[in-house]
Amino acid sequence: MKIFNKLRFNTIRARSFRKYLLYAIGEIVLVVAGILIALWLNNKNAQAKIEQDNLKHAQTVLTYMDQHIQELDMVMEQYEAFEPIISKIIYTPTDEPISNCENCNQMLFGFLYPEIDNRAAVRSDMIRSDNDSLSLLSQKITADYNAYSKISDIYIKSAQNVLHENMNYLKDNNSWFTAFISQGECNDDCMTYFNESCDYRNRVTYFNLIVFDAYQFELYQFRDQLKEHREHLQNIIHEIEP
Repeated sequence: MKIFNKLRFNTIRARSFRKYLLYAIGEIVLVVAGILIALWLNNKNAQAKIEQDNLKHAQTVLTYMDQHIQELDMVMEQYEAFEPIISKIIYTPTDEPISNCENCNQMLFGFLYPEIDNRAAVRSDMIRSDNDSLSLLSQKITADYNAYSKISDIYIKSAQNVLHENMNYLKDNNSWFTAFISQGECNDDCMTYFNESCDYRNRVTYFNLIVFDAYQFELYQFRDQLKEHREHLQNIIHEIEP
Protein backbone atom coordinates (compact mmCIF):
# COMPACT_ATOMS: atom_id res chain seq x y z
CA MET A 1 0.00 0.00 0.00
CA LYS A 2 2.82 2.36 0.83
CA ILE A 3 4.30 1.80 -2.59
CA PHE A 4 0.96 2.61 -4.30
CA ASN A 5 0.46 5.72 -2.11
CA LYS A 6 3.95 6.94 -2.94
CA LEU A 7 3.35 6.43 -6.65
CA ARG A 8 0.06 8.31 -6.43
CA PHE A 9 1.77 11.19 -4.54
CA ASN A 10 4.51 11.43 -7.11
CA THR A 11 1.93 11.42 -9.90
CA ILE A 12 -0.10 14.21 -8.24
CA ARG A 13 3.05 16.22 -7.60
CA ALA A 14 4.15 15.84 -11.23
CA ARG A 15 0.70 16.90 -12.43
CA SER A 16 0.76 19.92 -10.08
CA PHE A 17 4.19 20.96 -11.34
CA ARG A 18 3.01 20.74 -14.93
CA LYS A 19 -0.06 22.82 -14.06
CA TYR A 20 2.12 25.34 -12.23
CA LEU A 21 4.52 25.46 -15.15
CA LEU A 22 1.69 26.04 -17.59
CA TYR A 23 0.25 28.70 -15.28
CA ALA A 24 3.63 30.43 -14.98
CA ILE A 25 4.10 30.37 -18.74
CA GLY A 26 0.60 31.76 -19.16
CA GLU A 27 1.39 34.56 -16.71
CA ILE A 28 4.58 35.41 -18.57
CA VAL A 29 2.74 35.42 -21.90
CA LEU A 30 0.05 37.72 -20.47
CA VAL A 31 2.63 40.10 -18.99
CA VAL A 32 4.61 40.24 -22.25
CA ALA A 33 1.40 40.70 -24.26
CA GLY A 34 0.34 43.49 -21.89
CA ILE A 35 3.69 45.22 -22.29
CA LEU A 36 3.57 44.91 -26.07
CA ILE A 37 0.02 46.25 -26.18
CA ALA A 38 0.98 49.14 -23.90
CA LEU A 39 3.97 49.94 -26.09
CA TRP A 40 1.83 49.75 -29.21
CA LEU A 41 -0.79 52.06 -27.71
CA ASN A 42 1.91 54.44 -26.51
CA ASN A 43 3.54 54.51 -29.94
CA LYS A 44 0.17 54.97 -31.59
CA ASN A 45 -0.69 57.88 -29.29
CA ALA A 46 2.75 59.41 -29.81
CA GLN A 47 2.39 59.09 -33.58
CA ALA A 48 -1.10 60.58 -33.41
CA LYS A 49 0.32 63.52 -31.42
CA ILE A 50 3.07 64.00 -34.01
CA GLU A 51 0.55 63.98 -36.84
CA GLN A 52 -1.63 66.49 -34.96
CA ASP A 53 1.39 68.74 -34.49
CA ASN A 54 2.30 68.35 -38.16
CA LEU A 55 -1.22 69.36 -39.16
CA LYS A 56 -1.05 72.45 -36.92
CA HIS A 57 2.36 73.37 -38.33
CA ALA A 58 1.09 72.93 -41.89
CA GLN A 59 -1.99 75.07 -41.22
CA THR A 60 0.20 77.78 -39.66
CA VAL A 61 2.58 77.71 -42.62
CA LEU A 62 -0.42 78.08 -44.92
CA THR A 63 -1.57 81.15 -42.98
CA TYR A 64 1.87 82.74 -43.19
CA MET A 65 2.11 82.06 -46.92
CA ASP A 66 -1.27 83.72 -47.47
CA GLN A 67 -0.02 86.80 -45.62
CA HIS A 68 3.23 86.88 -47.56
CA ILE A 69 1.51 86.49 -50.92
CA GLN A 70 -0.73 89.44 -50.03
CA GLU A 71 2.33 91.46 -49.02
CA LEU A 72 4.06 90.62 -52.30
CA ASP A 73 0.93 91.49 -54.29
CA MET A 74 0.80 94.91 -52.62
CA VAL A 75 4.47 95.66 -53.32
CA MET A 76 4.21 94.44 -56.91
CA GLU A 77 1.23 96.73 -57.50
CA GLN A 78 3.32 99.66 -56.29
CA TYR A 79 6.18 98.67 -58.59
CA GLU A 80 3.82 98.44 -61.54
CA ALA A 81 2.54 101.93 -60.71
CA PHE A 82 6.14 103.23 -60.86
CA GLU A 83 6.82 101.75 -64.29
CA PRO A 84 5.28 104.60 -66.35
CA ILE A 85 7.19 107.17 -64.28
CA ILE A 86 10.50 105.35 -64.70
CA SER A 87 9.88 104.88 -68.42
CA LYS A 88 9.16 108.59 -68.74
CA ILE A 89 12.51 109.45 -67.14
CA ILE A 90 14.60 106.86 -68.96
CA TYR A 91 13.13 107.00 -72.44
CA THR A 92 12.62 110.73 -72.86
CA PRO A 93 15.29 111.78 -75.38
CA THR A 94 18.27 113.36 -73.65
CA ASP A 95 17.95 116.55 -75.70
CA GLU A 96 14.37 117.02 -74.48
CA PRO A 97 13.20 117.96 -70.97
CA ILE A 98 11.01 115.59 -69.02
CA SER A 99 7.54 117.11 -68.99
CA ASN A 100 4.11 116.37 -67.55
CA CYS A 101 5.52 114.05 -64.90
CA GLU A 102 4.45 115.12 -61.44
CA ASN A 103 6.32 112.43 -59.49
CA CYS A 104 9.41 112.09 -61.66
CA ASN A 105 11.52 113.91 -59.07
CA GLN A 106 10.74 111.34 -56.36
CA MET A 107 12.48 108.26 -57.71
CA LEU A 108 15.77 108.56 -55.79
CA PHE A 109 14.44 109.01 -52.28
CA GLY A 110 13.11 105.62 -51.24
CA PHE A 111 11.65 102.32 -52.29
CA LEU A 112 9.17 99.79 -50.97
CA TYR A 113 10.05 96.19 -50.24
CA PRO A 114 7.94 93.35 -48.78
CA GLU A 115 8.16 92.63 -45.07
CA ILE A 116 8.60 88.85 -45.08
CA ASP A 117 9.94 87.17 -41.95
CA ASN A 118 11.17 83.61 -41.42
CA ARG A 119 8.22 82.26 -39.41
CA ALA A 120 6.90 80.15 -42.27
CA ALA A 121 10.33 78.60 -42.83
CA VAL A 122 10.74 77.86 -39.12
CA ARG A 123 7.31 76.21 -38.84
CA SER A 124 7.79 74.28 -42.06
CA ASP A 125 11.12 72.97 -40.81
CA MET A 126 9.35 71.65 -37.68
CA ILE A 127 7.20 69.24 -39.71
CA ARG A 128 8.29 65.62 -39.19
CA SER A 129 5.82 63.48 -41.08
CA ASP A 130 5.65 59.94 -42.45
CA ASN A 131 3.57 61.44 -45.23
CA ASP A 132 6.11 61.66 -48.06
CA SER A 133 4.21 64.42 -49.85
CA LEU A 134 4.02 66.64 -46.76
CA SER A 135 7.61 65.95 -45.77
CA LEU A 136 8.96 66.75 -49.24
CA LEU A 137 6.81 69.87 -49.60
CA SER A 138 7.88 71.20 -46.20
CA GLN A 139 11.52 70.82 -47.23
CA LYS A 140 10.88 72.74 -50.47
CA ILE A 141 9.04 75.53 -48.62
CA THR A 142 11.87 75.92 -46.11
CA ALA A 143 14.50 75.92 -48.86
CA ASP A 144 12.65 78.51 -50.98
CA TYR A 145 12.12 80.84 -48.02
CA ASN A 146 15.77 80.60 -47.02
CA ALA A 147 16.94 81.21 -50.59
CA TYR A 148 14.64 84.21 -50.97
CA SER A 149 15.78 85.67 -47.65
CA LYS A 150 19.43 85.61 -48.74
CA ILE A 151 18.89 87.12 -52.18
CA SER A 152 16.42 89.68 -50.85
CA ASP A 153 18.88 90.90 -48.24
CA ILE A 154 21.48 91.46 -50.96
CA TYR A 155 19.13 93.52 -53.15
CA ILE A 156 17.72 95.55 -50.24
CA LYS A 157 21.19 96.45 -48.98
CA SER A 158 22.32 97.33 -52.52
CA ALA A 159 19.30 99.56 -53.06
CA GLN A 160 19.76 101.25 -49.70
CA ASN A 161 23.43 101.93 -50.50
CA VAL A 162 22.46 103.52 -53.82
CA LEU A 163 19.82 105.66 -52.11
CA HIS A 164 22.31 106.84 -49.49
CA GLU A 165 24.85 107.64 -52.19
CA ASN A 166 22.27 109.63 -54.16
CA MET A 167 21.13 111.55 -51.11
CA ASN A 168 24.69 112.44 -50.15
CA TYR A 169 25.43 113.57 -53.70
CA LEU A 170 22.35 115.80 -53.86
CA LYS A 171 23.06 117.16 -50.40
CA ASP A 172 26.67 118.03 -51.15
CA ASN A 173 26.19 119.49 -54.63
CA ASN A 174 22.87 121.35 -54.70
CA SER A 175 21.81 124.42 -52.75
CA TRP A 176 18.14 123.63 -53.28
CA PHE A 177 18.41 120.29 -51.44
CA THR A 178 17.24 121.54 -48.02
CA ALA A 179 14.16 123.34 -49.32
CA PHE A 180 13.23 120.40 -51.53
CA ILE A 181 13.56 117.76 -48.82
CA SER A 182 12.09 119.73 -45.92
CA GLN A 183 9.38 121.73 -47.69
CA GLY A 184 8.92 120.13 -51.08
CA GLU A 185 9.98 123.33 -52.85
CA CYS A 186 11.75 122.98 -56.18
CA ASN A 187 13.23 126.17 -57.67
CA ASP A 188 14.44 126.61 -61.24
CA ASP A 189 17.81 124.93 -60.61
CA CYS A 190 16.00 122.03 -58.93
CA MET A 191 13.58 121.68 -61.85
CA THR A 192 16.44 121.80 -64.31
CA TYR A 193 18.27 119.00 -62.51
CA PHE A 194 15.28 116.64 -62.38
CA ASN A 195 13.86 117.44 -65.82
CA GLU A 196 16.94 118.01 -67.96
CA SER A 197 20.11 116.63 -66.41
CA CYS A 198 21.68 113.41 -67.65
CA ASP A 199 23.00 112.79 -64.15
CA TYR A 200 19.49 112.34 -62.75
CA ARG A 201 18.46 110.05 -65.60
CA ASN A 202 21.59 107.96 -65.15
CA ARG A 203 20.95 107.58 -61.43
CA VAL A 204 17.33 106.58 -61.99
CA THR A 205 18.39 104.10 -64.68
CA TYR A 206 20.89 102.48 -62.33
CA PHE A 207 18.39 102.35 -59.47
CA ASN A 208 15.79 100.88 -61.82
CA LEU A 209 18.28 98.19 -62.86
CA ILE A 210 18.77 97.09 -59.26
CA VAL A 211 15.24 97.35 -57.92
CA PHE A 212 12.64 97.36 -60.65
CA ASP A 213 14.41 94.93 -62.94
CA ALA A 214 16.54 92.50 -60.93
CA TYR A 215 14.82 92.59 -57.53
CA GLN A 216 11.34 92.73 -59.01
CA PHE A 217 12.07 89.57 -60.98
CA GLU A 218 13.05 87.78 -57.74
CA LEU A 219 9.80 88.92 -56.11
CA TYR A 220 7.73 87.64 -59.02
CA GLN A 221 9.53 84.31 -58.91
CA PHE A 222 9.14 83.92 -55.15
CA ARG A 223 5.46 84.85 -55.28
CA ASP A 224 4.86 82.18 -57.95
CA GLN A 225 6.68 79.62 -55.78
CA LEU A 226 4.54 80.49 -52.76
CA LYS A 227 1.33 80.23 -54.77
CA GLU A 228 2.35 76.80 -56.04
CA HIS A 229 3.33 75.62 -52.55
CA ARG A 230 0.11 77.00 -51.13
CA GLU A 231 -2.01 75.01 -53.56
CA HIS A 232 -0.13 71.76 -52.85
CA LEU A 233 -0.26 72.32 -49.10
CA GLN A 234 -3.99 72.99 -49.19
CA ASN A 235 -4.54 69.67 -50.98
CA ILE A 236 -2.36 67.75 -48.49
CA ILE A 237 -4.10 69.33 -45.48
CA HIS A 238 -7.46 68.40 -46.96
CA GLU A 239 -6.28 64.78 -47.27
CA ILE A 240 -4.88 64.43 -43.73
CA GLU A 241 -7.47 66.39 -41.80
CA PRO A 242 -9.60 64.08 -39.60
